[in-house]
Amino acid sequence: MRLRALLLIGVCLAASSAAQADFMVSNKPTHDVSCVSGICTPTAANANLNANELTDMLASGDVALSSDGHGTTPNIQIANGFSWASTSRLSLQAAKNIVVKAPVIVAGAGAVAIAYANGDLFFDKTGKIDFWDLKSSLVINSLKFTLVADIKSLANKIAAKPSGRYALAKDYDASVDGTYKDSPVGTTFLGTFEGLGHTVANLTIAVPSSSIPLMGFFTQSAGTLRDIRLSNLLYTKQFFGNSSVAGGLVAENDGVISGASTTGSIPESNDDLAAGGLAGINRGSITASMSAVEIGTGGGGLVDQNYGTISQSFASGSASGVDPGGLAYFNDKDGTITQSYATGNVSSVKTPSGYGNVGGLVAVNWGTVAQTFATGTATGASGKKVTVGGLIGVAVDGLISQSYATGAVVAGKKNTAGGLVGEVDAKVTLTQSYSTGLVSIGQGLLVGGFIGYDKSAGAHMDSAYWDLDTSGIDDTGRGAGAPRNDPGITGLTDAQLKSGLPAGFDPNVWGQSQDINNGYPYLLANPPAK
Repeated sequence: MRLRALLLIGVCLAASSAAQADFMVSNKPTHDVSCVSGICTPTAANANLNANELTDMLASGDVALSSDGHGTTPNIQIANGFSWASTSRLSLQAAKNIVVKAPVIVAGAGAVAIAYANGDLFFDKTGKIDFWDLKSSLVINSLKFTLVADIKSLANKIAAKPSGRYALAKDYDASVDGTYKDSPVGTTFLGTFEGLGHTVANLTIAVPSSSIPLMGFFTQSAGTLRDIRLSNLLYTKQFFGNSSVAGGLVAENDGVISGASTTGSIPESNDDLAAGGLAGINRGSITASMSAVEIGTGGGGLVDQNYGTISQSFASGSASGVDPGGLAYFNDKDGTITQSYATGNVSSVKTPSGYGNVGGLVAVNWGTVAQTFATGTATGASGKKVTVGGLIGVAVDGLISQSYATGAVVAGKKNTAGGLVGEVDAKVTLTQSYSTGLVSIGQGLLVGGFIGYDKSAGAHMDSAYWDLDTSGIDDTGRGAGAPRNDPGITGLTDAQLKSGLPAGFDPNVWGQSQDINNGYPYLLANPPAK
């Protein structure tokens, strides 16, 4: 339940308007709703239709819920569940969002039609739509979906028609399938897979061959994967081949992932493996998604490599290996990560070359990182080529904007380490960011409160701060391990950082309250979990 509550935070970023002015279906008495000839519309804001009354109506005929009837009620929200066993059709027609927070069960041969004009479909908490009869009809935005009940059927249908539209009819326990020796869905997917808020649990993959380069529930997708939860996913140890890519949901995403989540583990491997909790490689877009997969191969809590966009998403699993990142190992020059965060601990392992990068959010960044934060501990193994940062291990190029890190940074022997970034190249622009985590100097080579080594010497940096008290580095000249007195960085006391937004912070982006984020500045569009 805790993971689902965390997922709700990410998903509801895009559905935040669906709080006080929804057309509700709940166990409360019906009010401000007009139902005529099976069409129910709100007559005022915060209208509510009783779930039992809706069930009774569906027992005798089709019912349509339309949020268009009142301009201040653009969303439909299913707050309490209901079911019906007749052949009736339920239509949900929203001007904006449809949010399903409880089970909707089509227990007979009934049908569901969903339409949203300027919003999206969201499944929060225990929300899902169950179909007991696979011959039932599901239509979303005038497009018909084929219902499937298990992984084998899904894989077979996709193999026959990769561009089709498929929906998972109910939760599925994959333990009955045994251990897969290849990606369950091996055909490159080009269509739309709608999980309807369902969970695929206990999926286990173990491949003895070294000739399989891409591994995931889906091998590769250039379509849309959405509203699906993978629970207790397990990749067995050391099955990977050289240069393999593994992802919890998909090895390589060239399409769209939305509202997806994964939990489980990808354990340590002796092979060269790129692993991400949700996707191995992302060349498309990932939004409103999360991963709590424990990564033992380096890689990233959500993705290993990002060449596309990641937004409104987060990772909470730990990552350890050569180049671990709390959210991603690598963010390419064309990659963008916005309004996302990571909470898992990351740590590097000692290698013969002494090389490694560790980042609370991203290990190696070339692209854009904006309105993000990381809270986990970042730990570097001994090695003179290891860089460690509370948010970014090494920033080679790109933009780091409106971001912060609060996790501890533990510098190993001869490490380069900083509270926010381990190393910053001269080509990087860094603005409106801060760090508060304890920075352990140890035997580190270059260690600073905010940056380990700043190659730009402040030339491309402004509104950059670190906490003189909580970091343990109270020397105002040591915002960077080098150069000393870096002009782009300012040290503030804990009281100063909590007393008001630091100079240069945009009040349209940042907020501050003693009850949120322990009193430190927080991102209005990406607030910390409560």
